[in-house]
Amino acid sequence: MPVPKPGDMIRFPSKVIGWHHWGIYVGDNTVVHLVPKGRSALEATTAKVKKRPLGKEYSISNNCDIIFEPRPPEVIIKNALKMVDEILPYCFFTENCRRFVTDLRYGKFMKNRRLQDPMKLIGIVGGLLLFGLILFP
Repeated sequence: MPVPKPGDMIRFPSKVIGWHHWGIYVGDNTVVHLVPKGRSALEATTAKVKKRPLGKEYSISNNCDIIFEPRPPEVIIKNALKMVDEILPYCFFTENCRRFVTDLRYGKFMKNRRLQDPMKLIGIVGGLLLFGLILFP
């Protein structure tokens, strides 16, 4: 498994097919990430910025480096650590963990291309709602 460098975007596996959890690597085997507050990420309206150990299951995904110049690692890390314990607005589809780390790394957000297709979005939301009804009848 590749070793991350400070400022790398880290993608973690998720229980929701097609979605991932994201963090920014700040060194010392530590990641800063956005954690939704509430019963589920779909219902959350706020999230807390937290630090956590990197763990063993992850991939490095600096996917916009070919388009945008990343900020210097020291700037990314300084901004990420400064935000730890802050409560931020959250929306599963727009103000989420991927946007949080993208903003930190590049200073701008790249739209999730999957959400540009309205039929995919409807399918994802419908599947999540059905899954919720099965778990919580």
